[in-house]
Amino acid sequence: MDAARLKNIAIIILAALNVCFLILIGVNRGEVRNVSANEKNSISELFMDSGIMLSADIVPDDFEASWYTINRDTASEAKIVEKLIGKAEAEDQGGNIYSYSTENGSAVFRNNGEFEVKLNFVDDGAGAGRTAARLLEEMGIAFITEGAEMEEHGDSRGIGYICAWEEIPVLNCSVHLTIYAGGSAVLSGRRINGVPQAGNAGKALDINTVLVRFLDEIKSGGRVCNTVESIELCYNMSSSASGTVLEPVWHIVTDGGEYQVNVSSGKIIS
Repeated sequence: MDAARLKNIAIIILAALNVCFLILIGVNRGEVRNVSANEKNSISELFMDSGIMLSADIVPDDFEASWYTINRDTASEAKIVEKLIGKAEAEDQGGNIYSYSTENGSAVFRNNGEFEVKLNFVDDGAGAGRTAARLLEEMGIAFITEGAEMEEHGDSRGIGYICAWEEIPVLNCSVHLTIYAGGSAVLSGRRINGVPQAGNAGKALDINTVLVRFLDEIKSGGRVCNTVESIELCYNMSSSASGTVLEPVWHIVTDGGEYQVNVSSGKIIS
């Protein structure tokens, strides 16, 4: 048999092996999907047995939970101040609190990400919502627009947004803009006050285990709900003497209230 024919036979064999591998991969993925669907249905039935409606369709698929550390960026605070009220020198108030003041307003930044900026005048020609979005973009704050609602209280109106990291909500970081009659405004809240860096990876439970533990806590804690409306992986930002971290949490919304659930233990934390 000549070399050309041997080469062709080898190519045919390799092609056949590749087809077999692709078939095996497809079968395996199909089995994984079936197992996942069965697990979701089992969780749904478990909740139903306890009188709580949980659609299998809202149970998340595979997810990746990441932990981050944050170092405060005071240089970015000075840049924010310059954009909003003009260039100013920082005044150390003690306790890692820095304040700024110009003829256009004042600002205070705290170590845990809390801040307050008072603006003597803000151009609100585009409306409070767009004005708030513009100011937050100037501050480099990513935020979620979904669910934001305008508020009116006498001579003031305002709007608030949840902050985000990589388009994922940070539940305990929110900002609020209040605009007063005459054009003055206050922008305040809590922001991610540095660039998150990948930290030590924690160990997250699979979502089915989390939901079983969540159900147990709902029942044992005397909490009342009839329907689980949504399940979303979000973040919390926590600050301590050892530093600031972004931690993944499950945000579970029910008709009886909203819960934050620890991804590593399945326990309700708020």
